[in-house]
Amino acid sequence: MQRRLLRSGKSLSDPFNTSSSVRMSQNPRMVWHPEDVQNLIYLLIDEYNARTFVDGKPKDPKLWQQIAQKLDIPDYPGISGVQVMGKVNSLKQDYKAFQFLKDQTGVGWDEEKDTVDADDAWWDLKSQANPNITKFKNKGLANYPELHLLFAYSTASGALRQSSVQRAPTPEECARREARGP
Repeated sequence: MQRRLLRSGKSLSDPFNTSSSVRMSQNPRMVWHPEDVQNLIYLLIDEYNARTFVDGKPKDPKLWQQIAQKLDIPDYPGISGVQVMGKVNSLKQDYKAFQFLKDQTGVGWDEEKDTVDADDAWWDLKSQANPNITKFKNKGLANYPELHLLFAYSTASGALRQSSVQRAPTPEECARREARGP
């Protein structure tokens, strides 16, 4: 029987490697407990106060590894800077989604749940525009004040927002946007 080789040089009989990369196999997806998230946020606030974490990101990419070394998570003693960066990006996405909710008009606020008080039809409509908001239907964002401090100036919102992947507006576009207003 003739042995068939794949483009990679492996034969069809070689065992399949389930990890997508070496990095993934070394850094398995971790489960963050609320107290671990709180500790991470406190470390980020310390860096924010030291002006090394500005506009929702570190001035030096090495900061992720430094924060990872300061974190004391018993279940994950070898947490990496990549894992810390991933969690911070996840927190930032949650912050942006919750801020989207807080910016909505025409609905109430449920103080007990700490989230928007609206009917199911409203939630269905808004979740089509931003699917990340559904997790906040029954409970608000934990650590919102701290996350607001860290990320408020790094996320654009409103009519004049400009994504970093968009080309710069022409002077005519700027004038048209300003005339239109928020």
